[in-house]
Amino acid sequence: MTAINSYSTGTVSVANGDTVIVGSSTIWSAANARAGDVIIVDDLPAVEIKDVSDTTHLTLWSPWTGGAKSGVNYKIIQKSPLRFAGADAMASVSKMVAALNTDGFYVFVAPDLTEPDPSLGEEDQFALQVSTGKLWLKTGGVWVFQGVYKGFSIKGPWSAATAYQVGDVVSLAGTSYVALLANTNQTPPNATYWDVLAAKGDKGDTGDTGPGYGGTSATSNAIGTGSKTLAIGTGYAYQLGDYVRAKSAANGANFMEGFVLAYTGGSITIGVIKTGGSGTISDWNVSLAGAPGTGDLLSTNNLSDLANKATARLNLALAVYVADRSALKALDTTKDTVAYLTEPGRQGLFVWRSGDYSGQVTNDPNEGVYIKATAVVATSGAWVRDGAWQTDGVDPRWFGAKFDWNGTTGTDDSAAIQAWVNFLVASGAPGAVPGLTSRINATVNITAPVYFAGNPLKSEFRITNNGAGFNITSQTVTLKGFRVTGDDDAAKTAQDGIKINGVNLVEMDGITFTNCYNSINANGVAFWMNFKRVRWFDCINAHMVATAPVVGPGFTVTVDNCEMIPSKGNYGFLWTGAGSAQFNLMLASPANLAFNTLRIISIASQAGEFRFTNSVFEGSAQSCVSIEGDVNNKINNVFFTSCYFNQNNASGGAINVAFANRLHLTDCYLGGFGYGVNVLSTGGLTNSTIKGGFAICVKAAVNAGSGSTISGLDVMSLDASACGGSLIDLSAALTALNITVSSPNPGPNTSPVLMPSGQGGNCRVIGNLGGKNKYHQSGNFSIALNGSTSLVVIPHSLVTTPGYFNAQNSSFLGGTAAIREVTATSSVVNVQLTAAPAAGTYTFCWEARV
Repeated sequence: MTAINSYSTGTVSVANGDTVIVGSSTIWSAANARAGDVIIVDDLPAVEIKDVSDTTHLTLWSPWTGGAKSGVNYKIIQKSPLRFAGADAMASVSKMVAALNTDGFYVFVAPDLTEPDPSLGEEDQFALQVSTGKLWLKTGGVWVFQGVYKGFSIKGPWSAATAYQVGDVVSLAGTSYVALLANTNQTPPNATYWDVLAAKGDKGDTGDTGPGYGGTSATSNAIGTGSKTLAIGTGYAYQLGDYVRAKSAANGANFMEGFVLAYTGGSITIGVIKTGGSGTISDWNVSLAGAPGTGDLLSTNNLSDLANKATARLNLALAVYVADRSALKALDTTKDTVAYLTEPGRQGLFVWRSGDYSGQVTNDPNEGVYIKATAVVATSGAWVRDGAWQTDGVDPRWFGAKFDWNGTTGTDDSAAIQAWVNFLVASGAPGAVPGLTSRINATVNITAPVYFAGNPLKSEFRITNNGAGFNITSQTVTLKGFRVTGDDDAAKTAQDGIKINGVNLVEMDGITFTNCYNSINANGVAFWMNFKRVRWFDCINAHMVATAPVVGPGFTVTVDNCEMIPSKGNYGFLWTGAGSAQFNLMLASPANLAFNTLRIISIASQAGEFRFTNSVFEGSAQSCVSIEGDVNNKINNVFFTSCYFNQNNASGGAINVAFANRLHLTDCYLGGFGYGVNVLSTGGLTNSTIKGGFAICVKAAVNAGSGSTISGLDVMSLDASACGGSLIDLSAALTALNITVSSPNPGPNTSPVLMPSGQGGNCRVIGNLGGKNKYHQSGNFSIALNGSTSLVVIPHSLVTTPGYFNAQNSSFLGGTAAIREVTATSSVVNVQLTAAPAAGTYTFCWEARV
């Protein structure tokens, strides 16, 4: 009778009331556990298995009632109906199982297992894992590992990126290795993963030396081409066609080279094609040499052995060097298209350009950029200076300017500079002034828009003629970064650094002027001039003379961040027919000029405003600023804001005014040995203001000359505490109307405001002027009365009889006493009472204003 099989490998755990049993070290496969089998846990009654989830989990039909169990023994009774399929089938199965249990049959191990199932196999039976080639033998009921039995897989050179399997064979550094374990990026010989299959062998013995090259010969031969035979002995490796050199042992410069024609019987025959030196030689050293290429050149010849140099340059796009323009023009342009001109000052690369260049050649007669070839008409082509001169700038030295002034003498560059300017006009290219000094002995005319710039510290034009250095008659001219220097010769009255004529738009930036009669002389109907970072030093007459017709718009000047520091000269700016001006950050200090830093003689009929901000005018022998005009052409709309004035003349003012309308000073400093603002005798000032600022003058802050007329002047909040004279002194004026004055610090003078005689009523003083207001006073006046006095006399210190006066009693007078009438004289205010009040002290509030 056959017993029912069972399976009990491992242990199990189950919670009371749970339907899941968990195995440990179990292998519940289809063969070991099936639905319908029963399981006995810890010798308790068997329960039926509902399902097998995996090799360590199975479920029951009913909850477990045998109490909690953990790590206990179990036994599965393999009695599931699924295991039985009839008697005939079972007989066949039994027969097959008996056959499978025969010794030597393999139990196959799944790829995901590390060893065979202990419940499988019979004694001395083998188990095989096909995926790895591992083999086990069951001995004493236990599977014993026998090793890996798998064929090698050749993988070639080892790679860090390849995933290797057991049995893979790689090579590295001459040694081959077999993989013991699957691995990636484990470099052999890592003994954990690799075993040496075949190690790299030892280095073999050195072979026999073969025939070489070399040899010496005492055969006497004259150096020359053709067939030459030398006895060198046997045993060399020379072959027919080898290229060899035979040279003198005593002097290597004596040599012959050629191809081997024959080597036999110890003699070598050379077909010589190249030689060096001369003479008959008998101490030859023979060796292999490099065969020359086609057209071979010698380095010692420095390319002099070229067959056609021009063609070679053309092929390589190399420039031919020429000493001057004549040599350049004489070149054959079919062979040479690139040339480097080495002529001093005109150096540069020129490229032959085909096409019609007749216009450019005509506009460049000095051949600075465009040069006509001798044998080619300009309509077919021209030599053109290479480079980025269209944007980086054109050098005047290309046109013949020498820039060789040495402080005393130098070449007259006038014609070359004129040719340069003409080219800039025609081409539209900018000019680049070198950092040297050029002498100009004839006026250079600028007749069209142009731009040129230099180095403001080094570039200079030295004017030596009695005329203008540059004469501008065009609009849109921009000059930057150079110095203009004259002869410092008072006899050269026409020596203007730059002259401007006509309707112009001229900008100067970074220009420095010195020692010309006039640095700038501008004349025209209407022109605009913009100065930035311009510096003026010495001059003979003026740094800028500008004249325009009085009828019309006049001229416009803008000055930004400029400086004037002359040690001599008459004027800084001398303007006639001015149209408008805008100054900002103009520093004229110390301007040691004989007359004025700024003199405006007249303005144009269509003039605009003249605004000066954050500027300094200091040091002129006469007034710093002279605003003149006449009775029919007053200087209008002049504004000074945050400016500084300080002059050296005791008789005039920091600002002298002849005829001005709407002169406005705001937060300015007025200083010097004379007046701050001085209206000249018989002159006039109307509708003007002085607001804020300081007056530190020896004389009055504001003064009116004899016979002058002042109408509409506001002097507000001007600090004259350090002023030597009155705040305003208009006493010499013919008339002074609509004057308004206020100041917290009117100065030390006891009469800070002086008006023309009899015209005190035309002045309105705001505030008490530090207690010195002679035009408006008020206060409380207390007096002790004896009971019999009905007249109260209040003294005032006004300059004249007040036009307005009033008084009121501040204390009760008593009885029938009251104020009946208030009158005023040049010294007192009289308060007439209706009756004498009782004896006592009484206070009256009063006010008097001129």
